[in-house]
Amino acid sequence: MSLAESVRKWVMANLPYDEADPKVAAALSAMQPAYLLVLFLNWRDRLIAAKPREVLRSASFDKNPIVRQRMLAISQIIDDIENGRDVTKYLSRRVKVGFELAAKPGTKNLKRL
Repeated sequence: MSLAESVRKWVMANLPYDEADPKVAAALSAMQPAYLLVLFLNWRDRLIAAKPREVLRSASFDKNPIVRQRMLAISQIIDDIENGRDVTKYLSRRVKVGFELAAKPGTKNLKRL
């Protein structure tokens, strides 16, 4: 197996996409291996590694009335960040999708995985 085919096979096995959609699979299969690798790396860069971080808050943030109203939820998020827990649940659901077909111009993308 060539290096290009190895890259293609590896990316197709590790990139999350709707495998049941033949159009999506065909679009990925038609891509050059180098582009597939870039697609995979771009998707992986959207994920946040779980590790402890320091959270800095400004005084104006703490005084914001909306922040005060939602302090319980904000405190949980800050606690998760500071203690190095997985924060994927706070990200867009679409972060779990590595590739989907683009919506037609002028329409909303209805593909939500």
